[in-house]
Amino acid sequence: MLRFLVLTSLAALALADLGPQPRYLEDSHERVVGGEVATPNSWPWQISLQYRSGSSYYHTCGGTLVERGWVMTAAHCVDRNDIALLRLATEATLNSYVQLGSLPPSGQLLPHNNLCYITGWGRTSTGGSLSAQLKQAYLPLVDYTNCTKSDWWGSTVKNNMVCAGGAAESGCNGDSGGPLNCLVNDKYYVHGVTSFVSAWGCNYPKKPTVFTRVSAYLEWMDSVSIQIQNIISHIWSMAEVIYRVVLGGHDLHQTSGREQIIAVSQVINHPEYDKDDINKGYDIALLRLATEATLNSYVQLGSLPPSELILPHNNLCYITGWGHTSTGGSLSDQLKQAYLPLVDHSTCSKSDWWGSYVNNNMVCAGGGAESGCHYDSGGPLNCLFNGQYYVHGITSFVCEHQCNYPKKPTVFTRVSAYIKWMDSVRI
Repeated sequence: MLRFLVLTSLAALALADLGPQPRYLEDSHERVVGGEVATPNSWPWQISLQYRSGSSYYHTCGGTLVERGWVMTAAHCVDRNDIALLRLATEATLNSYVQLGSLPPSGQLLPHNNLCYITGWGRTSTGGSLSAQLKQAYLPLVDYTNCTKSDWWGSTVKNNMVCAGGAAESGCNGDSGGPLNCLVNDKYYVHGVTSFVSAWGCNYPKKPTVFTRVSAYLEWMDSVSIQIQNIISHIWSMAEVIYRVVLGGHDLHQTSGREQIIAVSQVINHPEYDKDDINKGYDIALLRLATEATLNSYVQLGSLPPSELILPHNNLCYITGWGHTSTGGSLSDQLKQAYLPLVDHSTCSKSDWWGSYVNNNMVCAGGGAESGCHYDSGGPLNCLFNGQYYVHGITSFVCEHQCNYPKKPTVFTRVSAYIKWMDSVRI
């Protein structure tokens, strides 16, 4: 049945050809840098978007409650399960040169140092050129215990991923979606789908290549094979199982009784969003909630700006979120806020600032000691306009080197550029 299905990767930003500078905030896993802890429920439209891993939920991004049944967030926040099936227009002919990849048993975990090979046409070095010929590299498996050590990948790696390599050889840009072929009982199985590497370099010390663990997705693949015509609706219905939002929350680990926890029933990314082209923009998504939120003193709708509103340089704005407080730091337990004055497009797009990475549908803010950081993705940039705070931006990306890098202010999706699209989705 899988003869007409090809296994590939949905998104692998660290492996895609994005250039050396920007990086989506949830890809390196950090929070608001500088600033202070917000007064509880002082930003009542801020939500915590959480995903399920095993029996627990974990904060992954922020978001904004824009209607009782809708949340606005960044598109890259909800593009997380890094595996996809592609249906071919015609079935492949199997012969000596074209064969099916052998899939592992469901749930299989291989031991440390298991023999594996990565194959692909990706770059032969960080910043190098693509290989004209298919290459292979020996990448011994790195077990979960080692790969999740704090000085390795830490909490970035989940148990539905697998690590391999870590020395001179690794995957690199252009290898995304390709197989990690592992030897088990004298036979090679496709144990992994190439997903991401360190933004510091493809073969960075203690940062082995990370793959989607295929054995964690066998049941899903089988269900898609049986009912391939329903693949889109199947994936969207999975949103309710994978994601939830917490409204009215302040502390991620202590409840106050004010919180509302609602499942996400539908994920709608902007149709022009391209996960492999960070400077194209369109990093916006709408989440339909399974039930409508109850509005009160602790849960309020975020005010959206007038369509196409452009705010002036140094306009007063605040970013809010639970992201890391420093590059490489840990998540904040409590919601933080930081003052980030707006940086106008003419300044932010200077060649020694962000240059062509930012376009007119984005907005920059900060650039000093305070900034957004990883796990702030999707959350609001709250800007004061005519005596009222509007959600003018959706936290999108920072510099790959550090969150508060000089002349690299935090970049946001400009909400006023997408009002018409949001209105059309919510009709």
